[in-house]
Amino acid sequence: MKMFWGVFNQSMKRVALYEFDQKEEAEAKAADLSKSGKPPHFVQKVKETIEETIE
Repeated sequence: MKMFWGVFNQSMKRVALYEFDQKEEAEAKAADLSKSGKPPHFVQKVKETIEETIE
């Protein structure tokens, strides 16, 4: 499992995904989308399973 920051719209549709250490970029994207006349967007933690191949 790996943690990311997701940018979501009001319908809970993820519109962007950022690495966990890029929270400022995720918040800036949400603010930019919100002020462009669209419904409010927000940032939330997202856990995703990452598959790695071991050779």
